[in-house]
Amino acid sequence: MFFPGLSGTVTFGRVAAGGAVSLTPEQLDEIERGCEGLDGVAEFGTLREIVDAEQRYLAFLIGVQRHRIDAARIKSLPKSWRTAALRLAILLRIAVLLNRGRSAAAAPELGISVNESSISLRFDDDWLAANPLTVADLERERAYLHEVGYALDIGTD
Repeated sequence: MFFPGLSGTVTFGRVAAGGAVSLTPEQLDEIERGCEGLDGVAEFGTLREIVDAEQRYLAFLIGVQRHRIDAARIKSLPKSWRTAALRLAILLRIAVLLNRGRSAAAAPELGISVNESSISLRFDDDWLAANPLTVADLERERAYLHEVGYALDIGTD
């Protein structure tokens, strides 16, 4: 059984916008009773706290996809998740910028290297010259990432 000690049938609550399923507080309590002793519950205290933290994580990833990255959003996450969440958000932001044309043919060949606080992107000279709007977006992204302690280097092979 997926949740040891869980008896009966757990039915899901309402389906929220976008198809996300939410559980009622009673259902969370019942699942939590079946999860006693699991590491995640021990770290956060309750299953409800895990669900809340995961919802904040998803909200963070969605909420930082446009414009500046709000440091307050990062601080809403559990400390152990912050670095990974910010790095994932940065990668998603760059992927969106590079997928401007939404076409596989338009995707550039890309060299990428990363370290603790920087990302280096390397493009073909011709691609950079042919895509000035994407270059401008990447330059703006460089400024946004600098605000949260990351460097973005954009160059050619």
